[in-house]
Amino acid sequence: MDAAPGEDVRMFRLSVDVRSFKAGLRLPMKAINACVRVVLPPEIVKLAMATPNSANAAKLTAPLRTHPPVMAQKGSEVTLSNGFVSLELPASVSGLAAALAQDLCLQAQVFHRDKYVVDGLIGIASIPMASLMKEPWLDGYAPVYSPSDHSGQDAQVAVKRLQSECEHRVELERTKYIALKEQHSVLEKRHATANAALAELEKQFCAYKTEHYKTSEAELLGQVMLLKQQCNDFKRNYEQAIRTKNDYKAQVQNLARELAKLHKQRTQNEANRRAQDRGNLALQSLIESQARKTDQERLELRQLKEQLQRLQMHDNPTLMAPKNELNSTSRGGKEVHNTYAASTLPFSGNLGVNERFTKDGVEKGNFLDEAVQVSMRTDDVSAAGEVLKQGYSSMLHERDEFDDCFNEEFDALDNLSHVNLSTSMFEEAATKDDGSVPVMRMGLLDGHSMNRHTDVDDDFGSFDVSFYTSQLSEFQTAEIKRLTKQRLDLLQTGVYKEEDRIIKGLDQEIQRLRSVDTNKFAF
Repeated sequence: MDAAPGEDVRMFRLSVDVRSFKAGLRLPMKAINACVRVVLPPEIVKLAMATPNSANAAKLTAPLRTHPPVMAQKGSEVTLSNGFVSLELPASVSGLAAALAQDLCLQAQVFHRDKYVVDGLIGIASIPMASLMKEPWLDGYAPVYSPSDHSGQDAQVAVKRLQSECEHRVELERTKYIALKEQHSVLEKRHATANAALAELEKQFCAYKTEHYKTSEAELLGQVMLLKQQCNDFKRNYEQAIRTKNDYKAQVQNLARELAKLHKQRTQNEANRRAQDRGNLALQSLIESQARKTDQERLELRQLKEQLQRLQMHDNPTLMAPKNELNSTSRGGKEVHNTYAASTLPFSGNLGVNERFTKDGVEKGNFLDEAVQVSMRTDDVSAAGEVLKQGYSSMLHERDEFDDCFNEEFDALDNLSHVNLSTSMFEEAATKDDGSVPVMRMGLLDGHSMNRHTDVDDDFGSFDVSFYTSQLSEFQTAEIKRLTKQRLDLLQTGVYKEEDRIIKGLDQEIQRLRSVDTNKFAF
């Protein structure tokens, strides 16, 4: 579109006159306020702007508008005012001819003007400018198409353009396919030649390999490869054996630790069991000793009661009455008539207390049996200690009462020492008594051998045998002192002599306590 070098630029005048608008029956509205806007093709504007003599550039770029709008109804034709414009177009002849040869079209756009809404596009009319190359002017009606029809025409044009492009591409691809087919045939020939050469080389290589395998170097090489493979196998086996050894070693160490732990736990359990057995044996030995002491005390009380009754009968034989008959269980069914009245006998109240202690002697040792049963049943020494603690407290209280009563009886015996009685009577009474020798022994829990106001240890539930083993010597000393005092008191009454069985029994008991070995209670 540029001017040829040496070609003169001329001034062309382009005039556009929009005179009327004929509204057809296909008008979308009954009446419109029609106005037309004319737009030049962009190629013409670009050609005019490219020349340096374009003085009316504003007119070229600004579209033509008719005004004022004219009302047009369906099927009517109206005249448009101010629809003429004349533009000067500087260009060369060849440049303008080349631009017009591109099928340029002058567009006339019809709008509906309204006061309250934006202008609405009614349709577009296209006037081809290629005819200006044959005729100096064009006059007539240009059809106005709606935007949808115009877009449909554009779509058809685009489809035709795409169809032509596709046909051109198909032709190009067909040409490429023919060229590729020729190349493929050439490559196949070359491939066949290469395969033939490869087969020849393989034959030569097989012959060379056959000859090479027959040599000693090949045999040595094969042996070396075999030895290398065996070496690799041995290495893998060695590594596997090392891993297995380490795993086995770790397992052995774990087992050794577990065995040491089990041995330690078993040793501790055995030590605990032995300690518990020692505690149970100590508790059982103490319980058995208390049971023996209880039986001996009961026997002593029964014999003392019989002796006191005989003393009372010899002291006041005239006060015996047949109405006060009592059945004496200590003589196995023999009847003894007691003629003392409650107001005249100084020992009647104490005898009742002694009878009560005699009957309850076994009951006071029941808590020891209960402690043993609890210890054997639950294997808990603390529970047995709680039972022993309760029984121990009750026994201390009962021992205090018993000692008070027993002291009163010995005071009464001291009073009897002032009575003038015949020695033959007491000797006769002594010869008539065919019972066993009484033993005046109170045991480890005697009121004189320990403080009656001593409080019970609050931690007695955790039974500790060391307390009893440490106190055996003190108990023996206190018991010997008590028995010695009883022996002296009986001798001072004048009723008993050293040859009597009760005095001999006290001497034997004192001798036994002095010969007791406390080491057998050590654990």
